[in-house]
Amino acid sequence: MNDTNRDPFAEYNAPKAAKEELAVGEEPSLMPLNNVMGTFGDDDPQVKRKFSELEHKAKRQIQKENFNIITLGELLGMEFKDDWVIEDLVPRGGITIVSGAPGSFKTWMIMQMAISVSKGEPFLGHFKSANSAGILMIDKEDPLRVLQLRMKLLGATDNLPIYFISQEDFLVTEDKHVERISKICKKKNIEIIFIDSLIRISKAEENSAREMSEVTWQIRKICEAGKTVIVTHHDRKEGSHRSSPQNRLRGSSDILASVDSHLAITKRGENTVIVEQAKLRYKKETRPFELAFKEESEKTYFEFVGVTDKEKNKEESAREIVLEILREVSPEGLSRNEITKMVRKEESIGIKSIKKAIDSLIKNKEINEKTGKGNSKICALVESDKS
Repeated sequence: MNDTNRDPFAEYNAPKAAKEELAVGEEPSLMPLNNVMGTFGDDDPQVKRKFSELEHKAKRQIQKENFNIITLGELLGMEFKDDWVIEDLVPRGGITIVSGAPGSFKTWMIMQMAISVSKGEPFLGHFKSANSAGILMIDKEDPLRVLQLRMKLLGATDNLPIYFISQEDFLVTEDKHVERISKICKKKNIEIIFIDSLIRISKAEENSAREMSEVTWQIRKICEAGKTVIVTHHDRKEGSHRSSPQNRLRGSSDILASVDSHLAITKRGENTVIVEQAKLRYKKETRPFELAFKEESEKTYFEFVGVTDKEKNKEESAREIVLEILREVSPEGLSRNEITKMVRKEESIGIKSIKKAIDSLIKNKEINEKTGKGNSKICALVESDKS
């Protein structure tokens, strides 16, 4: 039989060979493959391609079975640069989590991100986005009809490189599912993956650090393949507005520990939200900013209102807590001192911010203030707000 007709790679397993050579303390030389190259011709493109594939597999096998040790000198000599999908908000190659209570426009927000990035336009007209890139949206929350309506209202056009997987049984903890996503990304030239929502892509108990670490590890593996992942998640239900964005995030603390950026959305009023960056691994967090959610007859969009004052945010939180205390604890009223103590038990807010909140509620006629026993000032809900 003519040797040139047989497969030169049929009896050679590069990862196995690399492993065997490594076991005796030698670097894998891949000499058997080099010999094959010499026998069958260095210029054969099929041979070259196959050689490259097997060499890559061998190196991957080595990396899996050995720790990569670097010296301090090598570490200090490394050069890193900031690389963003959305400047100061979404780092490239990382995990970003967008959290909020139900109805806080989380899905609208990530859809707007996807449209801006796919166009290469600034997000919200304020944050520079990367050059146009392919987008995959894995949505396990909404049916296609809802996705279509929202995309139309946000001004998406059919020429944008955005692809959808909707209501499919995708689980990030299943290796075969992740492999399918990788193939889709390669075929469609997709760089950025949006997932709505975290709880829908696994069967893990979200309060278990061990189980959620496995989920986030699988997501991190997607990032290591050169992708950026943005995923939505929910806030805790009970008193979520009273705590910090980090503490509002539902589930194990391992979720927050694993991400590179955390954007927390808090609804203020009917169509206003505050976006706080609770975590950014690589630099100082972006200051909180306010957005107005605008709804017109055939168009919906976010309007960037501006950077918010932290003290004003504290005052707004205090307003909400004061109203809730008066509704649930004592509709007949409490003294300013009693209200202040109760607010500070719920959240770390300064006395001045609480005073401003009470004064504002009185000015807006949401509560009234009257003289009680011993000439103390008693604050109570106005009659229309007690029911």
